Amino acid sequence: MHTILGSNGAVGTALAKALNAYSEKIRLVSRAPRKVNPGDELMSLNLFDAGAVQKAVQGSEVVYVTIGFPGQGRQWSSNWLGFIQNVLAAARENGARLVFFDNVLLYDPDHLGDMTESTPVRPVTRRGATRAKVAEVVMEAAAEENPRALIARSADLIAPTGSLVVEMVYRRLAAGENAQWIGALDRAHSCTYVHDAARAVALLGNTPEAFGRVWHLPTDQTPLTGSDWVELFAREMGLTPRVDLLGSKSLKLSGLFNSQTRELADIAYLFDREYQFRSTDFVERFKMEPTPAAGAVNEIIATMRR
Repeated sequence: MHTILGSNGAVGTALAKALNAYSEKIRLVSRAPRKVNPGDELMSLNLFDAGAVQKAVQGSEVVYVTIGFPGQGRQWSSNWLGFIQNVLAAARENGARLVFFDNVLLYDPDHLGDMTESTPVRPVTRRGATRAKVAEVVMEAAAEENPRALIARSADLIAPTGSLVVEMVYRRLAAGENAQWIGALDRAHSCTYVHDAARAVALLGNTPEAFGRVWHLPTDQTPLTGSDWVELFAREMGLTPRVDLLGSKSLKLSGLFNSQTRELADIAYLFDREYQFRSTDFVERFKMEPTPAAGAVNEIIATMRR
């Protein structure tokens, strides 16, 4: 049994499709799970509850954590740390391997221009500090093989849902509005295509020797800037590229009154400098090349237009 905790998001949905190549026994767990493959087992649970986590993990060979908790305050941090401890305990009890899907919020902002699995950890936000602690707990367990675990880390996702770049660029252009970008238009910004991420996570989960370390998921190495991303989407949509730049100062000011804008201000530093995500280790080990950015954008647009 392969179990996905947080199955309704973009990563969980794509992962369920990818896992179908390895197993017919896939369990999708969330508050309101939806089938992706005909044979999927659905389990509706509140994963804040330790008992629910135990029930979800029971009988699993591999557990994939792709869940995203809303918010960013102290309660959010407490929920995350409690949840990951419960997942680790359940995986130990059931002899399951753990694959934790992660992001780059824990990395040192001074080293975002050349991110590898060895990039220094120095979070500068509360969310980043929480992710750093969660990653630390997972890797401590992985070092002891109790349970066997790995971290699969991606850059900003490009996906039909849950993707900031798609929200800022595609959705606004499709609505006849100017695209938006944060920070600086002339800085490179890597994006991991969700289907590349899903295929890679499924492969990692089914490769026993891959456990015990962090892997950067396959990501196109073309150094596309904010302007490049807007032009790429606009070209594929047959539109003239138009973009408004949102500055960090204005986001912080707006965030005083708007929680959504406050969250954007929290990650604005990711867009005001070079942000290049390297996945050399994974590509060389597994010979899985990432989808070129133009191909990923084309597939995203086709999916969104259905």
